[in-house]
Amino acid sequence: MLLVLATLCGCAPSTPPRVSWHEVALPEGFVASRLVAVGGRLVVGGNTGESPALLVSSSADRGDSDRDGESNRGGGSNRDGTSTSTSTSTNAETLRPIPVHPVSFYGAISLWTTLVADGTTLYALGGRSGGGHGNPRWTTWAGGLDGITEQPAPGIEVFGGWRNGGVAGMAVAGGRPVIVGGRDNHGPGLDLAIWLHDGDEWVEQPSAGTALAATPGVLPFASGATGDGDRLLITGYAQHLGGGTVRIGAAVWVGSPGGTWRRVDLPADGARSIADAATCADGTCVVVGTGGGALLGWTLTGGSAHPLDLPPADVGDATVPAPVVWGDRIAIAAPDGDATALELADADHLDRFTTAAGPAGHPLALAVIGDRLALLTESADASVHLWLGDAH
Repeated sequence: MLLVLATLCGCAPSTPPRVSWHEVALPEGFVASRLVAVGGRLVVGGNTGESPALLVSSSADRGDSDRDGESNRGGGSNRDGTSTSTSTSTNAETLRPIPVHPVSFYGAISLWTTLVADGTTLYALGGRSGGGHGNPRWTTWAGGLDGITEQPAPGIEVFGGWRNGGVAGMAVAGGRPVIVGGRDNHGPGLDLAIWLHDGDEWVEQPSAGTALAATPGVLPFASGATGDGDRLLITGYAQHLGGGTVRIGAAVWVGSPGGTWRRVDLPADGARSIADAATCADGTCVVVGTGGGALLGWTLTGGSAHPLDLPPADVGDATVPAPVVWGDRIAIAAPDGDATALELADADHLDRFTTAAGPAGHPLALAVIGDRLALLTESADASVHLWLGDAH
């Protein structure tokens, strides 16, 4: 759907919807870490012991208990009118394993870094540290809901080696998977790096002479990436040097792999801010991040960034997962103390966010399946929980 930049009107916040949550039981021994929608189905990425694993919902439709108007959820109401539940769904059988086929030693022990989808095609990036120097060994994967297979392992110099600057994530742009990270190109600091998949190889694209390159005054760092048609948006921060001071400010880089790039510095009060993640549609992006322990957000359209007036949330040093388009709303899952705050706004009124309570625990990932939200949270005891949310 088209996201349009809000016109600031000073309007009173709209009444938040009531959101009810119920927990979906995960198989014993499965530790979830990632969510993605693939062909209208929910895919949950995680690991079982030392092995990467994936689960998929058996249907894109809502459960039978919801279709007939009944619900097996309990729970009371919060002060803001939302409702929560800690009851466990009896429909755990609706998640089934997706076969995972590694072809290398490190593939068999990879931890998922990113899951992305292009229609019904599922791509994944994984990694695990090892070897004599303990460097990350990256693995890439492709497939679908019937199975995902590790692609031929890239040589250690492709993403690592002496020029290693880390890998931040994967996205799809122009119908092709793209990997984003950092790379030493013998300049004043690490450049942002982009790799495109070509046959059985990942080919690094030139950063020199573009806005992706480090300069004596600005060093770029990536936190992730998202695609919007042929365009790629990289989130992260820029380290500004000069005058005897160092300032870290949230920034995004917008361009096309192999094409031109521009850096957009995101306005934020305070000395330090970081852009954690973004979602884009039809040329407009909603970016989320943190600054001074607070939740920050911006809209980006046509190269212009505008801050969002978000409700306060006690983010601390946690990261904020990518927002999602939920029907005609934008939804942001923000860490708020020891719980999750769900910040909601109509897509065409991004000046009016309201808060709906989420489950306990910090949010790890957010996705939309039909008219439901899917949310992963991590509790204080490091246990991970999968929740489905319905608006009323």
